[in-house]
This record gives sequence, C-alpha cells and structure tokens, in this order.
Amino acid sequence: MQPLFWMYNIFLAAFSLGFFVWGKNKLIKSSAAFLLLCALSGILMYFFPQDPINITLTFKGLIHFFLAGMAAITTLLAVFLSAFGFGKMDGYKNLKVISVILGLIIFISGPLTAIGPTKFPAYFGIAERITIGAFILWLFLISLVLFIKSKKSLKK
Repeated sequence: MQPLFWMYNIFLAAFSLGFFVWGKNKLIKSSAAFLLLCALSGILMYFFPQDPINITLTFKGLIHFFLAGMAAITTLLAVFLSAFGFGKMDGYKNLKVISVILGLIIFISGPLTAIGPTKFPAYFGIAERITIGAFILWLFLISLVLFIKSKKSLKK
C-alpha cells in the first residue's frame, strides 16, 4: 500500500500545481497551496510509517502522526477555501455547495479516523474510508467540472 499511497500523493501534488495555475482568485490559489502541503505530508509519510496498534510510539510513529495531522488540517483548509473561492466565481456555485458538503463529511469523519485505532478499532477502517473517499470524490468532481468547462471554452 505504501508505494501506491506515495504515487497518489505525487499525483495530488501535480493536481495542486495545475489547480494553482488555473486558480481565478486568491482563495483558489490558497486552496491549491494547501493541497500541495497535504501531498508533501503524504509523500513524507512514506519514510515515517505508522506504528502498529498497541505498541509504544516510536520516533517514526510520532513523525507519522505529525504528518497525518498536517495532512488532515491542510485537507480541510483546501476544501473549505476552495468552497469560498468557487462561491466568488460565476458558473461555479455547484462546486461551492459540493465542497461545503464534502468538507463537512471530512470534518466529521476525520477526527473519528484519528481516534479510531484506540477507541473503536473495529470501526476505524470505515471512518478512514469515509474521510479519504470524500476527499477523493471532491478531487474527482473538481477535476471533472474543470475538464468539462475547459472543453467548452476551447470550442468557443
């Protein structure tokens, strides 16, 4: 899984750079910058794997928790800043609504993911998939809308 997660973060970094270049306002550009920080946190997690549950925290495990926290915070900032940025743009109000809804899902399920391994290990995986799934869905929908709108603008 680690090599796939690393590749995912490489692609997220590439997306964030493209999103930054496309950005029509400071809020979208800020969202893209936070996405890049999220991707960099994920890339660094490759070198600092999570400790197994129920063992003493190691230095690498501590760094992993720090990077995971950084990824969580930058994810939320990226999603909500983009919502405000899309809200200021004509023709992108639907992305504002989508960003707010998925941002709230991430905001609720994210902390459950963080405490899951120790408080409810049997359900930890579900909370983690909801959080990651909402984020990936957000990325997909933004990519899809931007792709469709770019195709329409090329035809004009």
